[in-house]
Amino acid sequence: MSRNSAIPTLLPPPLPRWPSVLRRGAAPAHDMDSVQAALRRIRAERLYWPAPRARARRPRAAAFSPGALAAARLAFDDADIVLARDPEMIDPERLEAVFSTDGPVAVWALLGGLRAPVAEGAGVPDASTLLGQARGVSPWTGETLNLEAAVEAQALLRASAMRGRGPVILCGMTPWKRRCVTPFLTGPDGPPRRRGAMLPGNGQPRAVWGAQDMEESARAGSETTAGAAAALRIEDGFLRSIGLGLRRSRSPSRRRRRISTPPGATGSRMPCPAPTSPPRSRRARRRSERSS
Repeated sequence: MSRNSAIPTLLPPPLPRWPSVLRRGAAPAHDMDSVQAALRRIRAERLYWPAPRARARRPRAAAFSPGALAAARLAFDDADIVLARDPEMIDPERLEAVFSTDGPVAVWALLGGLRAPVAEGAGVPDASTLLGQARGVSPWTGETLNLEAAVEAQALLRASAMRGRGPVILCGMTPWKRRCVTPFLTGPDGPPRRRGAMLPGNGQPRAVWGAQDMEESARAGSETTAGAAAALRIEDGFLRSIGLGLRRSRSPSRRRRRISTPPGATGSRMPCPAPTSPPRSRRARRRSERSS
């Protein structure tokens, strides 16, 4: 399996290389009301399972090894069982039982209210006890989170991963744009792909640069109104505002320069706004030409 079984995770990373927000603890750390509220949300939103791929199977029982498959056949018909290599190959919508020798997957199943014979036979505590002892960890800073905040972070990460199912098709983007947006649009089916990889009629999500691509598709009659509305539209500010907002960098077009007071004039040196259209660097001009 793709995940490290030695990591004592209670909730799975939505994607294989993403961090886990909830880990097993050894002592009670949360009151019962918060535990029950967290458990209800985990099961209602299926936060106990990684983000499934677009074409994942929907069985009643999942087995993750030949030995586990033999055990599953004792309780389910073959038509209701899927032998999978990774959890992402399974959509938990109809799932009732998980047969696995992998510790974390069995624990995830217990949190989801599913049958997990391996965990039950090993004496793993029930779901409420596991959550009551859980340790929440921020996936962004590594700081400790309470149970409610950890479940909220898990929901946010899983929703982000689910938006990248398909995979996402990038339209109207130059190579440097695709490199920039790829980390944000990667999902369980992998990183986003170029337009040429789109399969006709399979409903793959699309990300387009601005409105130009939509206008061309509408003129050609190849884009429905619903499809155009569902597409993710990305624009230049999505990339450049990170430094201006998060890092509080000063915008080049808003910088002010200081001028000296002419000889004989009164007053001190006063700030003067820069020209509204400052000359661009050679690198900026080349980037603009490539993106146009």
